[in-house]
Amino acid sequence: MTAPLFHITSKAEAQKAIERGEYEPQLFSVEGFIHCSYAHQVTRVANLRFNGRRDLVLLQIDRSKLPCEVIDETSRAGRSYSRTSTAGCPCPR
Repeated sequence: MTAPLFHITSKAEAQKAIERGEYEPQLFSVEGFIHCSYAHQVTRVANLRFNGRRDLVLLQIDRSKLPCEVIDETSRAGRSYSRTSTAGCPCPR
């Protein structure tokens, strides 16, 4: 079984995804991927990148619905993380 993936985003972006039927964060067109975390990484990522924000939601990504691969990478600081790959591959809801 593959470990579930999570993505932290704003309530506003999550609401847009519901309305559109797919999720594509603002930076997707620039970066070409979606930052994801495994369960054991979520708290650390939330504290580092979103400290103090109160408008956030946590999305669980169903890998079986992704039209692209998930790539596990290591950050410059030596910590592993995941991302969905390639431009033109937004996440379905």
